[in-house]
Amino acid sequence: MSKQVLSIEQMKHLKELGIDTSGASMHYWVITNGEYSENVGGYVFSKEPSCITLKLYPYKFMSDALVRRVKDIPTFTLQDILDFLPYKIVTSYLNIGKKSFSGDILFYIEYSNFGGYAISCFRNDNLIDAAYEMLCWCIENGYVGTCCS
Repeated sequence: MSKQVLSIEQMKHLKELGIDTSGASMHYWVITNGEYSENVGGYVFSKEPSCITLKLYPYKFMSDALVRRVKDIPTFTLQDILDFLPYKIVTSYLNIGKKSFSGDILFYIEYSNFGGYAISCFRNDNLIDAAYEMLCWCIENGYVGTCCS
């Protein structure tokens, strides 16, 4: 199965760049279970999560919240990323495809003009990773607004 969403690390990086992630289509639930400790007099939670799962909706706390911690991390799908990208930068248009580069068949996403000159191009085995790199490039070069710009 191909990669469907950005990783937790990629989402952290986008937040650092100033992207509002609240409208993400998917959510990671990082679940950590707790056990009651007589020594502490309360619940102790392990440092490592017992489960990481993907859901279409944010976590809603359940009645057993005392024995489980859930960190809800929004994550983007390919469509979420494409919604951020401008269709045009100056005279260059967004193009997405798949072709051979040095013998490897890769997805590409680029901004190029009608003459074929690309002002930016990213290639990857996964289209979502190429799109993520393009989104980062657009943010860093001021083509996508952020909450802090």
